[in-house]
Amino acid sequence: MQERPVIGEIIPDEPDISKILKREIDGLPDPYMLLLLTQPQTHFTTFLRLLDYAVNKEKMTGTCVSITRTVSTLKKIMIAKGINPESMTFVDCISKLSGSPKDSPDCFYVSHPSNLTDLSIAITNAINRMEPGKRFFIVDSWSSLLIYNDQEKVLGFSNFTINKLRANNINGLIVTMRVKTDEEFENSLSVFCEKVVNL
Repeated sequence: MQERPVIGEIIPDEPDISKILKREIDGLPDPYMLLLLTQPQTHFTTFLRLLDYAVNKEKMTGTCVSITRTVSTLKKIMIAKGINPESMTFVDCISKLSGSPKDSPDCFYVSHPSNLTDLSIAITNAINRMEPGKRFFIVDSWSSLLIYNDQEKVLGFSNFTINKLRANNINGLIVTMRVKTDEEFENSLSVFCEKVVNL
C-alpha cells in the first residue's frame, strides 16, 4: 500500500506544471482564467508549484487568498520553497477565525470565510494595491469555500470575482480539489473559465 505524501512534500513523479501551464495557456489572450483541478493528496504541493510558476518562472505579481492556512504560516512555507512573498498581496480568511490575527501591511484580513461580502471587499483592496504589469490571482483552495457557504452563494461570488479579474486584466488561477461530491460545482465553475486543466 502506497503511503500518503506529507503535506508540502515534493513528489518526484509529479507532472511538470510549468510545461503543462505553458501548453494550456498558449494561444489564450490575457487575461485568462484557468480552472485547475488538483488531486486531494497532492493539492497543497500543486498549489505551491503554481505559485512557483507564476512568481519565479513568469515573474508575475499576484494576489493570494488563503482559506486553509494563516498567511504567516503560508509565507514561511513559500520562503522555504524559494518563492518570494514580497511580490504578493494576501487576503487571509483564517487568522481571525483561529484567533491569531497578525497585522501585516501586505495582507487584508477577513473575519470569517463565510463572510463573502468582506472577502470581496478584501480582494478588491488587494487588487488595487497590486503593481501594474503582468499579474495573477490565486486562492489556495477555492472549493474550501463550500465548507462555510452553500454552493449557489459560492458560484455567485466566483462569477463576480472572475469578472472583476477580467476587468482589471488579471490572470486567474482558479484552484480547486477534484472531489467526486463536488463535480456539479466544478462543472458550474468551469463555465466562467477559458480552460479546465487536470493536475
